[in-house]
Amino acid sequence: MLPPLNVLDWLNVFTVSQISPRNQRLVDQILDPNTPDADLDRHIGTLLGLPKSPRENPEILLICGAAEANRGNFPAARSHLQTAIREYIYDRHRRAIGLYLLGWVEWELDSQNPKPAEKNWEKAIDLFTRLGKGDLRLTEWYEERLKEMRNFIEMEKATRLDNVFFWLRSIGDCSIGESAISQQNRLLIDMLHRYLNQHKYDQAKGMIEMLLKVSSQVGDLAENVEILIECSLAYNQFGDWEKALEYMRKAARLCPPLTHGQAVTSWMLGILEWNSKKHRPQAIQDWQKSIQEFKRLALQADYLNNPRRRRAYEDTIKTIEYAYRWMTERSF
Repeated sequence: MLPPLNVLDWLNVFTVSQISPRNQRLVDQILDPNTPDADLDRHIGTLLGLPKSPRENPEILLICGAAEANRGNFPAARSHLQTAIREYIYDRHRRAIGLYLLGWVEWELDSQNPKPAEKNWEKAIDLFTRLGKGDLRLTEWYEERLKEMRNFIEMEKATRLDNVFFWLRSIGDCSIGESAISQQNRLLIDMLHRYLNQHKYDQAKGMIEMLLKVSSQVGDLAENVEILIECSLAYNQFGDWEKALEYMRKAARLCPPLTHGQAVTSWMLGILEWNSKKHRPQAIQDWQKSIQEFKRLALQADYLNNPRRRRAYEDTIKTIEYAYRWMTERSF
């Protein structure tokens, strides 16, 4: 993941900051990683309330948006970044940085609905592409930043478990099918999500136990797989890697070979195994298995004369092959 504060280094590569010396002192405190949250709230509030020039204001808003994103306050980050982007009408360089950061924030707010994030990323990439044409010095810098941006986006798509789980039902713009979860069990899963979001982990564990009991009685294979994945993701959120692996492995074993479900669960299993570190050799095997399964699914879609699904699978293969290379070549 490319941290949002690192992207701020791109702001004044070719121009001078518009922030006054007085306000810069507050900016330095906001960007200091050792600043406590309570002080950060106060500094951001003070900075936003001070008089600012028209050129200074969007730069401060962009910095405050990045700082809020960095600590996980994504609604506030979105508000600051949206205002900054609106004010950067003629500064395409800073506008592109704002759009890129806003895409990251939108992704964090709802990775299962990637369209808002992708729309902002596409605009940022388009602006950087146009800005990089002409001057060779600028071209080289913008090409490097574009590579970083695209790499980040591909990595996020392929390594975020909640996003990959969404692949069970949809790949790219191609629908695979509706969720197999019954209405009754969906209520239990919604309660589980609510407890997790509220950090009520004891209640969440109780819901997991109930769901696992239900899964042992469910006759529908696809529904059972989804329930087991939900339980695995919940344990992953607790930091219980072994339980998360146990239930993801059960889900993968239930999926028939050479199926869409098998391809997705194999990739998800690899992510969990890689994150647990001691299971990384097995992660490599499961990722390789998933890549091969997606390739077979692409061939199958071509044979069935379904070009839309074939393209969706081919795009997914590019994404996961890039993530596989990036992960395995850089650390072990």
